[in-house]
Amino acid sequence: MAKKPASGVALTDEVRANCLACAQGKQTKNKQSRKDTSGNSSIDVIGGGICSDLKGPVTPRDRLGNRYMINFVDHRTNYGCVFLA
Repeated sequence: MAKKPASGVALTDEVRANCLACAQGKQTKNKQSRKDTSGNSSIDVIGGGICSDLKGPVTPRDRLGNRYMINFVDHRTNYGCVFLA
């Protein structure tokens, strides 16, 4: 920490009240449970447990000529796999 305050900065004992917007902006969300409490298997719900992402075209191509990567993740098990196309 600096031993001297920056020049041109006036130090005061004034206490500022936080405005509502400032307080709301600093709120944090409650941590969500990772446990499935819906009673249904997440795979029974469309889009409920597995998501995918497509990346490409990627240059340079890989040694087999593939330019795209398709990523699948099962959020229940955190298992992920990537396919090249």
